[in-house]
Parts: sequence; structure tokens; C-alpha cells
Amino acid sequence: MANRTQDLVTSYIQAVGEHRLEALPAMLDPEVEFTVGDTTLRGTAAFVGAFERLLPIVLRNDIRKVFVDGDEAIVIYDFVTDTPVGAVVSVEHIKFRRGRIASVLLVFERLHWPEVQTELAARLARQTAGASA
Repeated sequence: MANRTQDLVTSYIQAVGEHRLEALPAMLDPEVEFTVGDTTLRGTAAFVGAFERLLPIVLRNDIRKVFVDGDEAIVIYDFVTDTPVGAVVSVEHIKFRRGRIASVLLVFERLHWPEVQTELAARLARQTAGASA
């Protein structure tokens, strides 16, 4: 089970980093919960949607370490952006139910995150302006 869990965690983090969000629903429990800070998203569509909004700045995810204990895992990785910030160290505590991701608690280095968000907003604004021109 530990190898399967590690494989699933690795596949999930890599799929996001490689912009293969279509692979995520098969990995997720339909009732999946994704928590970051004081926000919790529920359901597959909300989970995938959160990553869709980030794709314009994602270069890749570089996994540092995966720890597995029964139906839980911790993954430490660099969320590598193409913004001036570069990599944002991230940690996810993932719980599984019936072989699928049931919940994710994301913790990340927040010092430079506002810079990433500012760049993402600027890109989206440019896209919107270009689409309406």
C-alpha cells in the first residue's frame, strides 16, 4: 500500500507541474477537500479549478521528499514558477480514502507569495485585454 500511495502522491504532484489537470479527477475522491490557510474547497471541480487558475505561472513541481504512513502522506516540493520569485517551497498533507485523495492541506512559504499573485493577476489582465481587443 505504501508504494501505491507514494506513486499516487508523485503522480498527482507531477500532473499539476506538467499542466496535466485532466489526470486529476481519477486520483481524487469525489468528496475531496483542499485546504489552504482559512479556505477549504470541496469537490473535484473546485479542486481542479484552483490549479487551473495557477497554470499560467507554473513551470513544474520538483519533489524533494515523500513520507507515507498508512492512508496519509506528506510531500515536500518546490512549486516552481516562471515569476521572478522562482520556486515556492510547499508541503502537502494528503489523506486517502479507497485509494484516492480525500483531503489535502497545503502549507507553503508565504513570504514571496504576494509577488507570485501580483504577476499572475497581471498576466490574466493582459490576457483579458488581448481577448477583448
